[in-house]
Amino acid sequence: MKLRIFAKVVVRVIATLVGLLGLWLLFTALLLLYHVIPERDAGHIFLSIFILAFAAYFLHAAYLVWFRRSPLAVRRVCGALCIYGMTFVTAKLLDVTAHSDALWPAVAFLGCVVAVYIAYRFVSNRLSRLLFPGSVQEPVAAEPAKP
Repeated sequence: MKLRIFAKVVVRVIATLVGLLGLWLLFTALLLLYHVIPERDAGHIFLSIFILAFAAYFLHAAYLVWFRRSPLAVRRVCGALCIYGMTFVTAKLLDVTAHSDALWPAVAFLGCVVAVYIAYRFVSNRLSRLLFPGSVQEPVAAEPAKP
């Protein structure tokens, strides 16, 4: 019971931080759009729309945790953490500018994508089972058709 309460608090704290990050990204994207639209620079406009999509995802995750507590909310928070983890690994650990001709940063990035996906599946399943014991069902394999 205590682990369940602790997990609920941790998910809410992470969702709050994700929501604040979403607000900051929303402000940044709107500010970028304000300065870029008069210049009609397509690359920066596309970048700001891309940032707006991430902001909407992060705000949606925070909304779900605070107002619609469900397994979907847990998956969204885990997904937001995975996006942050991929950004951290790409920006900090894999210095692409120093090794622009090498193949290993691309291979390391793809390995990181696989590792983050496996971690996402594991953590979201465990948290969903812990926080919502009756509502989360295991996927059932399709039964073969009977003639």
